[in-house]
Amino acid sequence: MFTLKLDEINYDKIEAFCKEQNSEGETIEYKGDFPSNLEKSISAMANTYGGIILIGVEADKTKNTPILPIKGINLSEGLEEKVTSICLRNINPPYFPLVKICDFKNDKGEDKAVVFIRVYESDQTPHAINNNTDVYLRIKSQNEPFRKATIDQIDWLKDRRKKAIDLRESLLVRADERYQYLSRASLSELEQKRFRKCFLVPIFCSQQLISSYDLFGCLDKLKGLEFDNHIEYIQMFGNTAHGILYYFQEKQFELEHPKYLVYEEYSTYGLVLRKESFWENSYKEMRNRFSVDSLLHLIYLTFKLGLLFYSSIGYNGILKVGIDVSGLRRREIILMDNSVSGIEESLVKDEVENEFSYRGNILSLELKEKLDSTIIEIYRQFLFACGLGKNRNKLDQLSTKHYNLIKDRRYQFI
Repeated sequence: MFTLKLDEINYDKIEAFCKEQNSEGETIEYKGDFPSNLEKSISAMANTYGGIILIGVEADKTKNTPILPIKGINLSEGLEEKVTSICLRNINPPYFPLVKICDFKNDKGEDKAVVFIRVYESDQTPHAINNNTDVYLRIKSQNEPFRKATIDQIDWLKDRRKKAIDLRESLLVRADERYQYLSRASLSELEQKRFRKCFLVPIFCSQQLISSYDLFGCLDKLKGLEFDNHIEYIQMFGNTAHGILYYFQEKQFELEHPKYLVYEEYSTYGLVLRKESFWENSYKEMRNRFSVDSLLHLIYLTFKLGLLFYSSIGYNGILKVGIDVSGLRRREIILMDNSVSGIEESLVKDEVENEFSYRGNILSLELKEKLDSTIIEIYRQFLFACGLGKNRNKLDQLSTKHYNLIKDRRYQFI
């Protein structure tokens, strides 16, 4: 229930969950009907570790476990909007959980429903209620799962966002430093500044999502899903250090030209990163060119591997998405269509800034559902930055066309 996609949630799944007799606690709450203070439960979970709320499921007052059979509430229009309205009117800053109305018929044939609410740990804490006067936290006590935050705890909540951001940025800095250290024997200082990079990382890095010991083994869960050979390659050459699994490889295409380097990293805190030097610099005839299909493939590969990784460790929160390209100045931007031997399409010359950077936030489940459109939008921004924004219709067509070319292409990984 904590990791299923919203469209996978239905009454049968809720009933199966309740049959397991999961007790109420920090991350689970049962309500027979809409409570008078739903905002209290939602804001407290958002301030703490997130959780799920099931409205229409009564709890045993002694055991704090769900009572079966599920009674539900009367099915009517506007139940989802009711949750949204409660949050909008009563929680500050506003917080909106995921909501799913799961309808069913009871033994009498009456139309009933369970309102499923999934609350994610927020990166905008503290969330207050009661005219912005009270801040609540979830605690482990089953009798009274709420606690009004003290002044010190409110200060901690305010500081927690900054600490999470600092930790997230430090993970990215350390990944870049590791790449620099590993590549210094193969690349000049100038060549080290020419790279493609893509990463995914939880926007709220407050705790490890997986232990260091389990990190390497978790990749076994990804086998058979997609990029099977790639996963085996990572494990074959993988190294572990300071809560990360990484591999670093290099390949020489032509003598007297720079090597092509690839660095990939998986962190216990959820960072998934891939960074590559310009393979174009490894070939004499490509030295002053930049292949956009390689950038698209980098983004596609990183996003797909990241989503598989998060699925294997049960993370469904908000992600910070980043793409960086450095070393574009005085390069011809080209598309190489490997489906037709030797075909190259020149897109633009001499109009390109040296660097391109993109940052965005997206829910992991949303990224999975909107993977294609998300990558196309990022790529559209890259083409626009390269000077191809003079004709908007052409820009949209190019973005979709180029993405479709690489989506089903089979690449050889190093």
